[in-house]
Amino acid sequence: MILRFTVIVLMILSGPGIPGALENVAYVPHYRLQPVNGAENALGRPSWDARANAWDGRLMADTDRAYGLPAHWSEGSWIRRLGARYDRVIFHTDMASFPFEGPERRSVTILKRLIRPGGQRVFFSILGVSRDFLPHLKSEESLAEFCEVFVEIARREGLDGIDIDWEFIGMPKSRELEGLGRLAEALRAALPREITLSTAVSPSRPPERRFFDSIDEVFIMSYDHRGRHATLEAAVADTENIISRFELDPSRVYLGIPWYGRNDDADSPSYWREARNYRDIVIQYDPEPGDNQAGPFYFNGIEMIRAKIDFAGERELGGVFVWEPFYDINGPMSLGRAAARALGSPELP
Repeated sequence: MILRFTVIVLMILSGPGIPGALENVAYVPHYRLQPVNGAENALGRPSWDARANAWDGRLMADTDRAYGLPAHWSEGSWIRRLGARYDRVIFHTDMASFPFEGPERRSVTILKRLIRPGGQRVFFSILGVSRDFLPHLKSEESLAEFCEVFVEIARREGLDGIDIDWEFIGMPKSRELEGLGRLAEALRAALPREITLSTAVSPSRPPERRFFDSIDEVFIMSYDHRGRHATLEAAVADTENIISRFELDPSRVYLGIPWYGRNDDADSPSYWREARNYRDIVIQYDPEPGDNQAGPFYFNGIEMIRAKIDFAGERELGGVFVWEPFYDINGPMSLGRAAARALGSPELP
């Protein structure tokens, strides 16, 4: 196993891969499409989210206008980038907005207007932890009602898929894993067959095997590891582990690439909580395309993006996805432009 892993990594580092028909996917959080304070190009949740355990949403938020960046995707060239560079956009909201009316409904409409002229697919993703999902699974009736909300969203908005992002705070207990499996089975049964059902999976906290029987596509969140949080070696290991452990067709699997860096100094008082988006790393540290470390932050630079896409192509995965495209920067250091080129797309805005 160690020898096989080493060979795969050496193949990636020794020459260009063949991306083929890889799909380029972007998760777009709901607050990017809402005209509220904190929806700018900050890392994590917007600054108005005061709930416990929210990411450092205020990080660098006040500097956005100083750099002349647009406040929202609906402004300027960001519309063209979102529509031109991605084959699919996944609208990401959370259970705090259930049953997803009002701002979320308007935001999905905005998103479709931004990208549908290019034919891109649009998914609806729901983020939550166990305390958000489990109350809806207490009976078959409540589960059916819960699923019907997603069926209605998909039907009403003409969406192409529904995405489950049930994230476990710690190692999942049997009740949580059983509930996640029931939810996937119920959703797959309720949704029309043409509606894709996908899921975001943490490689360190995966669901049970039965869960994947109901899932069409698997998005591996290969980031936020301890220390250097998103290396190429970790991406390969995470992918191989999920594919082999759950006997998945690689074409169903998508590799996650972070567009932000984390402090990798275990002795730092802010270790693990301190993070910075790629744009601000470039502005502050002026890294080279081959750099993945700037100051205390480990991130994925341009050459790392290319290497991960090469691996995805060699492994014949379904594609790659990014969290999240609004962390990018203009110009030659743009990760979005580098990814589009690596995927064989022409020069794009």
